[in-house]
Amino acid sequence: MYNIEIDALLTAAECSELIEWFTYHPQKRHVDVANDVMYSRHGTGGAVADGTHYRGDYLLTYDIEQFRGTPFQQAIDRVMQACTHDNVEFDWASIVSTYPDCDMLLHKDRATVDAHKETATTQVYTCIVYLNDDYGGGHLIVPPLLRYKPSSGQMLQMVGSDRQHGVETVVGSPRYTLSVWFTIKNV
Repeated sequence: MYNIEIDALLTAAECSELIEWFTYHPQKRHVDVANDVMYSRHGTGGAVADGTHYRGDYLLTYDIEQFRGTPFQQAIDRVMQACTHDNVEFDWASIVSTYPDCDMLLHKDRATVDAHKETATTQVYTCIVYLNDDYGGGHLIVPPLLRYKPSSGQMLQMVGSDRQHGVETVVGSPRYTLSVWFTIKNV
């Protein structure tokens, strides 16, 4: 249940194409979150006295069909084919850029059905594809097992609702990832 797998999935050219597509996509949103429990700046976490915050861009979908024929949909399809868990259902996917000087605090992933519940009840299988590696810092942290800087095109798979994970402070250039979440069906 706590296995973490890291495999090559996308080529450098496919990653670059997806970043380029994302950069100019009109539905992309900007987030500038102050005092958020998930995001922080310089690892200070949560409600920081100086008002620093997480900054980045994202594109989120619950419906793959709306992006049919795009690099986003093609990458999601590749993730779905490579997913090693046998009993999962697509929940949602996003592309995220994390700006320099920002990080992501340790957290566990939550399914869409649990988004507004105090206690999560649905297990989430998380697949994260790293789209670039030309930034400093930004290591993936999965205590106590892993502190790792993935290469462009690598995909990490794990039960993200059971294992805390986060991202160290990004330095220099933005860090781009494609995340795909699946709900684990009860058998």
